[in-house]
Amino acid sequence: MKKKSKIIAVIKSIATDLLFWVYVFGCMYYLMHKWSGFTAKLFFIGIAAIIATIIFQGIRASIGVKLFVSSGKPKRSVLKSVWGYLVLISLIVTFIVGINIVDVDFYKFFTKFQNAGGIASGIFDPSITEYTLSSTSIDELKEENLPQDVLKTLEGIRNRKYSTKKVFLDDLQKRLGDPVLQKYQSDILQSAVKNNELLNIALSALAETIFLALLATIFAIPFAFILSFFAARNLMPRTWLGNIVYILIRTVAT
Repeated sequence: MKKKSKIIAVIKSIATDLLFWVYVFGCMYYLMHKWSGFTAKLFFIGIAAIIATIIFQGIRASIGVKLFVSSGKPKRSVLKSVWGYLVLISLIVTFIVGINIVDVDFYKFFTKFQNAGGIASGIFDPSITEYTLSSTSIDELKEENLPQDVLKTLEGIRNRKYSTKKVFLDDLQKRLGDPVLQKYQSDILQSAVKNNELLNIALSALAETIFLALLATIFAIPFAFILSFFAARNLMPRTWLGNIVYILIRTVAT
């Protein structure tokens, strides 16, 4: 029975490591594709994941080994162990992928908080339509007599696929500027090719929603940490101002 449980633990360990590396390499492929247009057969992700799993299982330093195989207290702290660094790398990769999927503009987020509204609205209203400006779309826009500088900018994103309408419009806003986009937005959206393949788009929207929620949580942590001090009865002074702040924060928080 003990031998059987050990075999099950090893299988769980290998499966965990395999899924972990598929996720990490999948995220890295997404970033490379988004940043440089790099493309490759997706089965290479699986091959790379299998190789990485074999290597880290072999040196007994993987996350799966830590969770299911190793026993007793850890000999090293989290940040002094290989599995700890792997967890840290996965968190960093997840954060970077989330930033790229959600397309957060940090300048606007920290100065105008416009992106905070986008994060909140995206959680409850994810788009399931993919947008692309094809060659036909560009030709149609030329017939609408759009300015040459606008057409030249749109030529630069010909055949580029945008997972949602929000991502599409945000990119256009960065490239064209808000006044120009507002003027020609309806023509551009009308000419764009819309892909409503439910499965692919729904999965894309699901991923976007997950990362939206993740980033919303990450960005909320510093504010929640600071406000928690004002919501602690033993830390707030028992003055009229302290009581007002305490009651207000506790009321809003609940």
